[in-house]
Amino acid sequence: MSNSGYQNLSEHDSQVLIKRAITPQVAADRGYETVSASQASEYGFTGAHALPGLLIPSLNAHQIISGHQLRPHDPPEGCGKYLWPTGYQMAVDVPPSLNDALQDITVPLVITESVLKGDAIASAKTPTPIAVLGMGGVWGWRAGGRPIDDFDDIPLARTKRGKTQQRRRVEIAFDSDTATNPKVHEARRRFAEFLRRRGADVWLIDVPATADGEKQGIDDALSNGMTLDHLRGLARRAPETTGLPSAEERPDELALRRQIREQEKTISALMHLIKSHYLPAKNKAVLASTCARGASQRSRGIVEPDGRVKLEARHIANDHRPKPEKGEELSEVNPLDGSRPIVARSAVIPILEDAQKRGLLRMETRAVRRQHKNGTYYKDREILVDLPDTLHAFVAPIADYAPPEVAKRKRYTFQEPCPSCGEVHSRTRQTICDGCGTIVDIRILPVPESQDPDAFVAGDSASTKNVEVEFDDKEGVSPVGPVNYLSTKNVEVDSSGASTKNVDPNESPPFAAPWLLDGFGGEAGNDRFTA
Repeated sequence: MSNSGYQNLSEHDSQVLIKRAITPQVAADRGYETVSASQASEYGFTGAHALPGLLIPSLNAHQIISGHQLRPHDPPEGCGKYLWPTGYQMAVDVPPSLNDALQDITVPLVITESVLKGDAIASAKTPTPIAVLGMGGVWGWRAGGRPIDDFDDIPLARTKRGKTQQRRRVEIAFDSDTATNPKVHEARRRFAEFLRRRGADVWLIDVPATADGEKQGIDDALSNGMTLDHLRGLARRAPETTGLPSAEERPDELALRRQIREQEKTISALMHLIKSHYLPAKNKAVLASTCARGASQRSRGIVEPDGRVKLEARHIANDHRPKPEKGEELSEVNPLDGSRPIVARSAVIPILEDAQKRGLLRMETRAVRRQHKNGTYYKDREILVDLPDTLHAFVAPIADYAPPEVAKRKRYTFQEPCPSCGEVHSRTRQTICDGCGTIVDIRILPVPESQDPDAFVAGDSASTKNVEVEFDDKEGVSPVGPVNYLSTKNVEVDSSGASTKNVDPNESPPFAAPWLLDGFGGEAGNDRFTA
């Protein structure tokens, strides 16, 4: 161990703290420790991450250890300088010596991007009191796509009756590459907007690069001789960016109305999608997640050269559960934030392929080779989705979907106009028109010459549809039982074969039909035929 005043640290790790201007007292308050590979495994570092290095405890706003970071002496290839154990949940860090100042809204708060940088600020001498907050990187204020809950315990403004009375001064001190790295610059801008929405008065400390133009953080600047007061003097107020277009870029009223209508149509389509019973709930959830994540990536410009969006099954399913060890069961929740997966990640591609067969989605899968954290490789498939231009164009076909085998309900009967008067007087396809009395849709049978016209008269018929009539030269007419008993029209037929129902005796019959008729009769015995 080292004799430079640091406890439980090797000479290598002591030099790491000295280079970052962290005093032995601040290091002792936190509890830095040099650990071996076997000791690192006791803190959750497994596989290729169980390495000897500097163990860094992280303390939340209540001074409770929320986790540990490891700075390996020899980092594995493909990993950064710092490692986190499996299942680590992102949290902010508060130096123990400055914890009391964190709750005082009148004390300025300096936020930086790592625990070591926060301890470097806490080690610096300053005449005015400050509070310090460290994060796990420039995006350490978010986890699972949303801000972490730790900021709920940090006062940023004083309000009374819904009005802000006092805003806390918050200074963001990221590394000097903020000016050259667009990703770091965007992270700081988004973080500043988040703090402003919480009521803070946000300032930005632009840490200068080295004389050679090399990147340096606030801890490196303090170690190179700059004072904290000088660095804080470089702070400038964050620009008031709300994300809304300027007056020159604001769309005209007509375009705004179209946008509102499109949003209303999208909301209506989503409501119909929720109520749809033709798709299982998990299928609808996977499709909605695919649409949301694809639209999010496309809005940020993360698309393939052909315009498609590349997604992963674990993101669509929100399934980030690690593979269980032998003899253990798969966890029910994600270790990152405790959320529950929508479905198992293995079910995503079959669901999307089924949606593609139904014509609801256009996608393609492609085999890829990925690497585990322990260095081993495994086969996987990435998903390329061709999304429409609008959310409504994606959601509406899914909401209106019905399988082909589910046909629309057929009408019990259908209507057909009369060939004489052209009107429809009944919901049923009838033999006798209610309006003009014309016999419609019949099959006329030839009458035998030996048949006496006065041999029979049909009257008081209980049905006028689908009755078969047979002729016999010797026995006369023999009625056969009716089929499809639907109508109750009474029909009288005179000797000429014309219907006499609703016919003016002064006018000629609307049509004269020879002997019958495939359409008279009722139940057996209801029709009277006389010979």
